[in-house]
Parts: sequence; structure tokens; C-alpha cells
Amino acid sequence: MYLFDNVNSGLTLDEISFIIMLFADNMVLFGKDVTDLQNSLELLYDYCQTWGLTVNPVKNEIVVLHKRGPILESEKWLYKGVSLEVVDNFNCLGVVFNYTGSFVLNQSTIAGKGLKTLNTLLANIRSFVLKPSTTCQLFDSFVGSVLCYGCEVCGFS
Repeated sequence: MYLFDNVNSGLTLDEISFIIMLFADNMVLFGKDVTDLQNSLELLYDYCQTWGLTVNPVKNEIVVLHKRGPILESEKWLYKGVSLEVVDNFNCLGVVFNYTGSFVLNQSTIAGKGLKTLNTLLANIRSFVLKPSTTCQLFDSFVGSVLCYGCEVCGFS
């Protein structure tokens, strides 16, 4: 089970351990410290070697979640001998995570997408005579769904 062999790896919230998130060809690894994450990266490499899979280290990034100060000089990670870039935020399935744990960047990204969707909707309904209730339903369906995307993650902030 590679990553699951060490029950102390990943992050624990209450009694739930987060080691890895997978969706299609996306993966997020969790680690509580530098060594834990590096060990998970090495286990991932071993797994990929066993099953003939490849990971492009250039497309991978590290986000260190912390409130203050820059990351330490010792906080470096390698995959297959290639140093992984440390970034301030990353987009995981449409939700932007920032190193501070704040969702301000996510909210501004979603607001921008909502505004673009609203402008597209307004441009397309101008040629129709619609009841206000129909216009509101279209707004809820198109713009509302964009504005609410990922709200389960970022909450009501």
C-alpha cells in the first residue's frame, strides 16, 4: 500500500488522516513536516517505478502552509533527484489554496469567473424578451453555480 504503510504520515484532523487526494490525473500529497513529505515523494517514486508510471517533476509544486515568514533553507523537496518548486498558492480542481490558509485569492478568482459568466449571460439574453423570474433563474443556474463553486472548502469567509 506504499503511502498507507506508515499510519503516522500525512495530516491528521480529529481521527481522520489525510495522506493523499486523487482525482483523474491530479494528486495532492500531505505531510506534517519536511521529512514526512519527502518520504511520501520517495514512496510515490517507488510506486511509479513498480507500475511503469511517470510523473513530470517540472509540473509539480510544493505549497508550505504557514502563517508567517519565508520557508526555511532546509525546506526543500526532490522527486527523482529534481528539486520541486515552492509556490505561494496552487489551484486544485478549481479551488485556489494559499500558503497562509486564506481563501482571499480563491474568492477573487471565483468573483472574476462569476463576472465573466454574468457578462456572457447578459450578452446572450439581450435578444430575448424574458420575464424577470426567468432571468433570475438563469442567473442562479449560470452565475450562482460559479460563485458557489468550492464553497464547501472555503466556507463562509
